[in-house]
Amino acid sequence: MRYLKFAILCLALLTILMNSAIIPIISELNAAFPNTSPEIIKLTLSLPALTNIIFSLVVARLSYHIPKKYLLIFALTLYTLSGIGCSFAPTFGWLLAGRALLGVGTGMISPLVTDLIAYFYKGEERTQMIGFSNASSNLAGIFIPLLAGWLAEFSWQYAFWVYGIGFFVLLTTTFFIPVTPLNFNDNAEKHQYSQPRMVWLVILTNFVVMLIFYTLPTNLSVFVQEEAIGTSSTAGFLVSISTLVSTLMGLIFSGLYNRFKQQLLLIGMIFSSFGFVMLIFPPSLTALILSEILVGVGLGVIFPFLSLTITQVTSGQQTTTALSMYSASFSLGIFMSPLFFTMLGNFTGREAIQTEFLFAAVIFCVLSLFVSFISRKQSRE
Repeated sequence: MRYLKFAILCLALLTILMNSAIIPIISELNAAFPNTSPEIIKLTLSLPALTNIIFSLVVARLSYHIPKKYLLIFALTLYTLSGIGCSFAPTFGWLLAGRALLGVGTGMISPLVTDLIAYFYKGEERTQMIGFSNASSNLAGIFIPLLAGWLAEFSWQYAFWVYGIGFFVLLTTTFFIPVTPLNFNDNAEKHQYSQPRMVWLVILTNFVVMLIFYTLPTNLSVFVQEEAIGTSSTAGFLVSISTLVSTLMGLIFSGLYNRFKQQLLLIGMIFSSFGFVMLIFPPSLTALILSEILVGVGLGVIFPFLSLTITQVTSGQQTTTALSMYSASFSLGIFMSPLFFTMLGNFTGREAIQTEFLFAAVIFCVLSLFVSFISRKQSRE
């Protein structure tokens, strides 16, 4: 148990790296597979999200029969081999298959990280660990894409070697995470999706947040170049700012939660709203930097707050199922975001990137009002 925290935080490193190696090399893939259309190439980003959603839900059912440690060992092995294996793909079909399997591994790992925190820690220590877990994920989100981009300068295949970090995490999991006992209950398994109302509210909130937020990383590189603000490197710098701020917020999340309690979610929504409002004004590098800082603060408290809430209103195997659905809603929001904004643009007749940012700002403001209403209602009760 001595190195348990270290092992769990190592697991958290992997939860947002699913597309980290592929984003910097999309243009190289177009050149490497000239007979494959750009739309099909983009499946390397969206297909892992689909398999992630499916296996985020599957792992909850498997955990009724298989200890979580063994599920993690299997998922980490699959994650690492499929991630690195993409560098040896002889055809695009093999590459796509490897990406799909990577999504399977990530889908199994993500919900189990918070589930282990909920199982081993209580009270203040749990709050602190959830914040640290979020910080660990974001920290990897800063450095791993930079490493993948640097490796891709030698060859696009080398970018996939960043998933070799999975070997190290596999070792820490094998040696430092104990086997947790199974709490098999046939009746509980049949009713595993009978969750408290708050769980469904958290899942819906998480889905909507990801749905509207993801227009920013999706469009940032193109927006920066279209508005003559900078290059793709500038976009990478801006994303790093947001991720760094979210990392710092994760480190101090416990203190913030103790200070603001249930109001912290509203604070996160307000910061995110102002972050997108900044994008409505005439584009400039200063406005983009300020926007990324505000959004980084907002998301840096929203996500750990939602995870913590689930662990507070559930227990035992119910927590595993709830966190699996929460993880699935995260990936579903990412997958649906481009489709949502495309349909919204077609409906309104306004398809400019800045219009998407306007829609996102409005929806975040509406979410802030909704969260404020729920908070007031709960305080009265």
